[in-house]
Amino acid sequence: MSDTTYTRSYTQIQDIPAPDDLVSGWFTANPINIASDGGLKRGTLLMSNGDNIFTPAEKAGIANAYELAILCEDIPDDATECAATAYFTGLINGASIILPYETDSDVHSELIEAARPALRRSGFTII
Repeated sequence: MSDTTYTRSYTQIQDIPAPDDLVSGWFTANPINIASDGGLKRGTLLMSNGDNIFTPAEKAGIANAYELAILCEDIPDDATECAATAYFTGLINGASIILPYETDSDVHSELIEAARPALRRSGFTII
């Protein structure tokens, strides 16, 4: 048997994020451009206004955002503009989504419920 098949499959596996509590099962992910004030953690909710640049989501903006995405990887603290990968659809654990606008006095589950319609329109199923 040729080693080519093994190498091709191994390369595809390397591109898949390790299983965790953010994504469960199916998803789609694509490269994006991010503009932010610094580091972002994997699982951060992002939004775009149609200009192909994603920023951390704002509570008032997610309902009217052109597109929503969830960050696949951590972004370093010193990065203000960079390329990254983000989920655009998938079966996502709502408790693991990082909402940039969440404060200590907010109830995370209530914020996720409020964002659920916008997330569903974007192709996310929240579990």
